[in-house]
Amino acid sequence: MRVIAIIPVHTQSKRLPKKFWLDLIGKPMLQHIYERVSRAKRVDKVVIAMPLESEQLYMAINERFGGETIAPSVPYNDIAGRLAVTAQIYGADYVVRIGGDSPAVDPVLIDMLVEHAVGVNLPLLFSNVGNYDGAQGWPDGFGAEVYSTDLLWWINRHVDDAGDREHIHRIFHRNKLVSVPPSPYLSWSNKYCIEVNTPEEYDQVRVMYEHFGHNEFDTLQVMGYLDALHLA
Repeated sequence: MRVIAIIPVHTQSKRLPKKFWLDLIGKPMLQHIYERVSRAKRVDKVVIAMPLESEQLYMAINERFGGETIAPSVPYNDIAGRLAVTAQIYGADYVVRIGGDSPAVDPVLIDMLVEHAVGVNLPLLFSNVGNYDGAQGWPDGFGAEVYSTDLLWWINRHVDDAGDREHIHRIFHRNKLVSVPPSPYLSWSNKYCIEVNTPEEYDQVRVMYEHFGHNEFDTLQVMGYLDALHLA
């Protein structure tokens, strides 16, 4: 069984363009995400999938990550197509989709999701959502989504709605087809979210990275840091 983690990124974010390339303690945010995901033991390879919007930026990213960058010929907002094509090229059985705006993604949680996906053995979405359908899940921004490659190709062939192709999880949320493993962080499931979508969120994450001084912190350490800020 081959598991590929794919980080889809693009430069067209309206609120914070090229956010994945913003600096965090001397490295682009994307590099911190890549390094954190690479520590997951159940992931065989980490790949960055981005449209060829800027050849100069693409070449810079490709050089930084040793050629593990791919530019499928699909629109920037067609995440379903980008994941399906990348999975096929790399011969993946399962794909772990990582947010390019999630600099606190936890490799331990990724491994738990992969274990759950393989154990359940159903071609459904295994998500990092907080509270879903009355069940407590994981803090958003720390986990991932896991898809079988067969499921991604089914979506690529049969789903036409542009919004669903960009936000794949919506299909499964609507149809109650999300499978979430038990969370070790129940008390924080909807309390905090670490993602970078706005300049304000970037500033918060930048300060957090400066506090730790590295990218090897775990979820419990982040939660402790955020709790301390909340109580201050």
